[in-house]
Amino acid sequence: EVEGMMLRAGISSEDWELQGYRSATHAFALMLLEFPLRIVTALAQAHAGMWIRNGNLVADQQYAYCGPSIREGMFLMDLLAIQIAACILSPPEFLRVVQEKFGVADWLRGQVEAEPEREEEAVVLLGELLSLLIKVLCERALVGPRSPALDVRNHLIHALSPGPKTHSALVRALPPRIPEEECFDAVLADVATFRRPDETQQGTFQLKPHLLPDVDPFC
Repeated sequence: EVEGMMLRAGISSEDWELQGYRSATHAFALMLLEFPLRIVTALAQAHAGMWIRNGNLVADQQYAYCGPSIREGMFLMDLLAIQIAACILSPPEFLRVVQEKFGVADWLRGQVEAEPEREEEAVVLLGELLSLLIKVLCERALVGPRSPALDVRNHLIHALSPGPKTHSALVRALPPRIPEEECFDAVLADVATFRRPDETQQGTFQLKPHLLPDVDPFC
């Protein structure tokens, strides 16, 4: 099936053999991995301060890419592509490609004598790489069946974990489809305690303490 898809795309077996691919499936996995990995690498570089001269442009793009309104259609779709590629490639090859794309392969082998600021960048990049690997292994937002109630519950727990929120702030922190679920109000009442408004503060929802162990810090 993969080979047929490659042929329909105009890529013959001779093409991928000449380019060093072992099979059509191997070529497909590496091509699937390439562009999503470029994006997450660019975000990691932004966290490391390597795009600081571009001002706030990259930070704004990062917020849009990972923000709640379109995260499911952008970051999570790219993460899913990386997860699929990770399932096809061997673990050593997948790790090699990711390390090279993040630019830390030589640093991990101890073959680079960098300036102190470059070492700081490498440490941040390595942290971002480890965070990505954890997400690849553990993130199940788009993998496997999940009931609407469990989906809403997971989103509410993580939206409320940083602290109490008003209803409007809570809705803004969620993907647009979540507040539209029929079970939303019932699940919200189950996972959060409502603090009534007073003369100085609006009413807020606070995550129930016994649900804190359900929070995934890498989500």
